[in-house]
Amino acid sequence: MKPTIRKIRDIRGRKITGYSATLGPIEAYGSTPSEAQTSAWGSVARTLERLDRGAFIGHWNGRAYVVIPDVAGWAYWIDTSSSAHITSSNYLERESAINAALYHLAQNLWTAETADTAYLLSLPESLRPELASWIGFQRAYLRERAAGTPENLIHQIACERPERIDVPTVNT
Repeated sequence: MKPTIRKIRDIRGRKITGYSATLGPIEAYGSTPSEAQTSAWGSVARTLERLDRGAFIGHWNGRAYVVIPDVAGWAYWIDTSSSAHITSSNYLERESAINAALYHLAQNLWTAETADTAYLLSLPESLRPELASWIGFQRAYLRERAAGTPENLIHQIACERPERIDVPTVNT
């Protein structure tokens, strides 16, 4: 299979600014046709490496998440029992996709009745600070809504004055 090479022109269509090489769904760029072709074959090699590693199936809090390789990187799918989500976002590293899937799953399963410290402790330490910040916003949003704050101001106030959620650092 040989890549299709295409010239990339400036906005006026006069000057060639680069080249693209396309192999199926993979498109790569370069300043010369040869560079674009080499880049495309490099993308093919990285894609095959991802496909060779295969999917990762994880479980957290009684729910499943799956990290899957695709042409452009790693994507994930989460199952919250009430709905399933698949992301079209592509992550270059498998571990980044695993963390994103777990974070997204934790957001979807969190409720106002959740014991925040125990919930955060059940997650990897690297995810805790960002999720604690998100929970702080959610708690502030609920606080303002219960206080009767006008709908058009709730989000702004929750952003400005989120609840403080302490980030646990030790698993007990």
